[in-house]
Amino acid sequence: MNAIAIRAKFPSATTAGQLVIEGDFPALSGSEKQVTWAGEIRSRKQAEFAAAIARMAGATWGVILEKDTDFIAETHAKMDAFLADKPQAVAALRKLFSITDARFWIDNREDGINQMLKSASTF
Repeated sequence: MNAIAIRAKFPSATTAGQLVIEGDFPALSGSEKQVTWAGEIRSRKQAEFAAAIARMAGATWGVILEKDTDFIAETHAKMDAFLADKPQAVAALRKLFSITDARFWIDNREDGINQMLKSASTF
């Protein structure tokens, strides 16, 4: 099982970035429409949950641009250290974001991190 990481993603060099949960997650399954919608939901949850974890880790993330390389490297290091101390949480996040059923993502799209992790544990 590959590790997950929280990394900065930038739509462009002049657009503020966001933190997202990254990993080698499998493709979604379902109808073409479901997969498209669920993919958007899963991506949004990767950013939403990364921001929540960053707050727990004490990492402040605001309007950060791609050129802020030192700050980004410091944030990545802080996130790596935080996740390294929480193997059970990492395993739960990996299990959640490895769910391939598009319907799961659609049905749970309004849930927060705790509820989604609970739903994933019984999936």
